[in-house]
Order: sequence, then C-alpha cells, then structure tokens
Amino acid sequence: IRENRALTKQQRGQQLTAYDRAQAGAGSVEERHVAGRAAQGGKFATAEFPPLGPRFEPQERAALFDLVEAKPRMGTLEKGRVKDALRQMLDFGEVPPANELSSFRQVFGSSIETPIKGGLANEVFSTLKTLETSFLDISPFGRQGLLTVPGHPISGARALAKGLHAAVSVQAEEAAKVAITKRPNYPHYVSSDLHLTDAAAEVSGREIEVAANWIFETKLPGIRQLGNTLALSKRFQYTFLNEIRADAFDRYFRFLNRPGDDVAMHNIAHMINASTGRGSLPKVLADNPGIVNFGVYSLRFLVSRFETPWAAAGLTIHNPKASIMLLKDFVAAAGAVAGLSALLVRSREATVNDDIDSPDYGKTRIGNTRLDPYAGFLQDVRLLYRLGATVRMARKPAESSEQHSKRMGRERARILGTFLRSKLGPGASFIQNVWSGSKVTGEAVDVTNPSGVFKEMLDVLAPMNVLDVVEGAQDAGVAGGLTAGTATEIGVGVQTYKDRPRKGSGNSLWGGK
Repeated sequence: IRENRALTKQQRGQQLTAYDRAQAGAGSVEERHVAGRAAQGGKFATAEFPPLGPRFEPQERAALFDLVEAKPRMGTLEKGRVKDALRQMLDFGEVPPANELSSFRQVFGSSIETPIKGGLANEVFSTLKTLETSFLDISPFGRQGLLTVPGHPISGARALAKGLHAAVSVQAEEAAKVAITKRPNYPHYVSSDLHLTDAAAEVSGREIEVAANWIFETKLPGIRQLGNTLALSKRFQYTFLNEIRADAFDRYFRFLNRPGDDVAMHNIAHMINASTGRGSLPKVLADNPGIVNFGVYSLRFLVSRFETPWAAAGLTIHNPKASIMLLKDFVAAAGAVAGLSALLVRSREATVNDDIDSPDYGKTRIGNTRLDPYAGFLQDVRLLYRLGATVRMARKPAESSEQHSKRMGRERARILGTFLRSKLGPGASFIQNVWSGSKVTGEAVDVTNPSGVFKEMLDVLAPMNVLDVVEGAQDAGVAGGLTAGTATEIGVGVQTYKDRPRKGSGNSLWGGK
C-alpha cells in the first residue's frame, strides 16, 4: 500500500502540474478549468491494491465489523461510514477517502504493526505526557503560532475561534476537517507533505504526540471524566494548527514562480511544518512517541526550532518571491514579542534581562516569575552562543594546548548537558531530579524524605499550566497567579523559582554543575 501511495503521489503531482499550466492560458475561468481537466488526463490518480477479502476467513471478516460496532464514543452515522469503507477495502481494494480514513483509523489503527511492536510501552509512557501537557491547553496559539499569527491576525483569530468551537463540539471539529479537504489547494497540501493533523491518525501523525488512548476511551469512573476534559485541548490543538497551516500555505502559494512547481511547494510545506512546531523525525522515533516523550519533552517541537532557519533558507532560495512574506512574518513575530515585553514592563514592576550569559537572557521577570515569549527559539540561540563562546576560554598558566582543548570540551559537554536536561520528558526528569537531588534550575529535591520524593512526583505529573498558576500565586499572590496563568495559556513559557548563584548555574544531564 505504501509503494502504491508513493506512486500515486507522484502521479498526482504530475497531474496537478498539467492542470496548473493550463490555468495560465487564455479564456474564462470555466474554459481554463475544462482545459486543465483535459490536460491532467481525467480524474486524479488514486492508490489501488488487490481486494483484501480473500485473505480473511468468514469469521475473521465478521470480527472486523464487530470491532466497528463495538467502538465506544462513535456515532451511528460514523460507524456506517467505517463499515462502508471496510467493505470497499475487502471487496474492491479501494483506499478510504480522507474524510472516512480518520474514522477508519480510529477503529483499526494505521497498521497491525504498531500495537505489536510498541503499543503498550507507548501507552504507558505517553500517560505522563498526556497528564502534564493537555489540561485545557490552548498554548499553540502563541507557541506554534508565533511565526504565523502576529503577521496575519485575522487568519489567527479565525483559527482560534474554530479551535475553541472544536474543543467543545466534536461535530465542529469534523466540519473543520472536511472544510479543509474542500479547499482548492487541498491536493497541493497532500502532494507537498503539508502536515494536517488528525486526532485519530496513527501515532506518527499526531501533532502533540500523545498516544495514551486509554485515557480517552476508558469507562473507568473519574478517568473517563478526565479523558473528556483532556479531549477539549486535543481537539483545539489539532483544529487550530490545521487552520493556520492551511492558511499559510494558501498565502505562500500565490508567490510560486510558476504553477505546479513541486520543489517550491515542498519547500513551502517544509517551512510551514517547521515554523509551526512540526519537526522532522526518523520513522523509528515518529512511530514511538510515548517512549520518546518519556525521555525528551516534545522532541518534534525541539527539532523544529533548529529546523526552521534551514527551512526558511530553502524556501527563499527556491522561491525568492516568498522571501518578502517570510520576512514580514518574522518581523511581525519579533514585534509581537517586543510589544508584549514592553507592555509588561510598563504595566508592572517587570524587567527584561539583556545579559546573554544569564539563564534569564531575554526573559521578562516579574518577582521570581520568568516569562519567555520566544516559543523555544531563545534557548536555542543562547545554546549556540554559549557553545561558540567556549573557543574564547583563556588558557590557564602552565596549561598545555591539549589540556586546554580538553577543558573546552568538558565545558561544551556541561553546557550541552544542561540544555538537554532542561528538555527531559516528565518521566526522565523525575528520575534525574531524584537521582541528582536537585532540579535543572538548581532547586534542591529532598530525596531523604518520602514526602519530598512525592512532592517531586506531583510536580512532574501535574498539568503544566496548573502548576504555573500555583507557583505564580505562591510567589506573588493572586496577581502572580493570574499573570502566570494567562501567559502559559497563550503559549508564553513560564518559570517561577528563586535566584541561584551564577557560577556553575544549572545542573548538567551528566551530573555536576
């Protein structure tokens, strides 16, 4: 099936090229459309494979339909569509269309391999990430949307409204997905690998990479209500990100050098994916997000921050016309960050740190609360600066060149280790904090007292936005809690902790300071 779909994608790209070129001719819109359809050679190519029915015994076939019928939290109409799609696959070898494929995957998964190879481990490890990150969370608005929303506020507001509507209505989420498939550029989204997230897709296709499906599907009292609450955030995030990505692609599509330029469209999609937090991962990592997120917090998002500059360069080189819009988006994002910082400084007793050697560089500080509106880019810039600055380390008296090089290497390892420790997933972070007796911020963890270990466990498992509010309120009362809560909800990074000594600040992943 994968081979046939790859061939289909190539054929559809060729058909789209022929159609687009015909649109550049003379005549009315209808005449150009007819000419385009004739040039592409009929309907778009679709993936085909032999009927699957002969591979199943009658009782096995009946069991497949029983699975659909027994699927919880799926309406009668949706079950009917899945049964129709299943019959088409079994009897005719037809791939379900996009609007049916999501429901089909919701019942059967993307393949039989996933639950066998790593399903249980992904479910267990993803539970920590699910609990920590998805409690009434609309932070993608300012985090993944930083390079898209400020420059196009109407598009951002529309996506926000649709996301909020989808959060409270499954029907609204479905309607938003269907509406995107009806956009004129939808075939280009598919052929250029623009990532449009599906809540029911295989784990490698999910945006937030949460594989703990048991929380959303269980009937256990309490857990079921928790799953319903977490699903609000999931539906918002998927719908919002799909909208801003599709809108961004439509804007950049107008700047193509020539219709049907496959390379340019892939560069557009790559830039949009990276800038909205969808970094590229090897398949083995993409297919096991629970295990990955146990060790590294939001690996895709972390990779996307480093990937965005390269994607922007590729887009500019292959499509210079798009560089103007790209520059506008970057300037608008910088203006939004600067404006937010200035507003906080003017409205409250806040300061902005301008010492790049400080862990608080660029952050707006109110009391002991640090606000980071840079959507993950600031940490990467500071990491690269600090790694580069090690070449300026002065040689100590009587220190040989070899000893000096080794000392620089140890310093680079310490810097990189501190950075990586700050990116640990909830499970790995808990283990590291208890093992080392301190957090990455330098705060002590009382491992000699069971209550201290339990408190650390709660800190790791608690939803991040709730924890930010609690810590902000503990530091500065109601005003501090409101500030931290508002900031974390719109995607601003929030940390609250007391000052620590500058020298050797930040604990390294490798141990030591």
